[in-house]
Amino acid sequence: MTHLLLTGEVQVGKSTLIRRLLEAHPGWRVGGFQTVTRWAGRQGSVHIIPACAGQEACTADNCVGLRDLDVKRPVSYPEVFDRVGPGLLRPEGADLLLMDELGTMERQSPAFCGAVLRALDSGVPVLGVIKPRSSDLLDTVRAHPRVKVVTVTRENREVLLETLERWASEDTALGI
Repeated sequence: MTHLLLTGEVQVGKSTLIRRLLEAHPGWRVGGFQTVTRWAGRQGSVHIIPACAGQEACTADNCVGLRDLDVKRPVSYPEVFDRVGPGLLRPEGADLLLMDELGTMERQSPAFCGAVLRALDSGVPVLGVIKPRSSDLLDTVRAHPRVKVVTVTRENREVLLETLERWASEDTALGI
């Protein structure tokens, strides 16, 4: 089984592709996480929430960081990644684990990073997004023998939905 991680520039459509695939398969039991930024003017709070939850799941308890459009590097709360993230990455009962997205904010979160690597070693397929940057976690994930990274561009994003469908259909664990 191969895990599939999408990468590419900001706002190119990576998460939209994943959302479209998941919407086409409502019977899948999807575990994992998504990160959501809730903006208030030029500042945003970043939350880690269950894969299929909506923005209403964003609370102070799962706020993993703050972004400010005037500051290049966001503030991160590694202890929240460590407290919340591993529980979301348990493969039991899931047909698919979503990791949307793996970035640099969690680089100082050893429990979360360990949970990501254990999920890649599990028997459950992983579909996710990985930032095109370098960190110990991101480089280790990209080098994992079962990970395939696909770059999304504005030119190829429509065709890539077919690629995602083929990947899912080749993986018997997804049952399609």
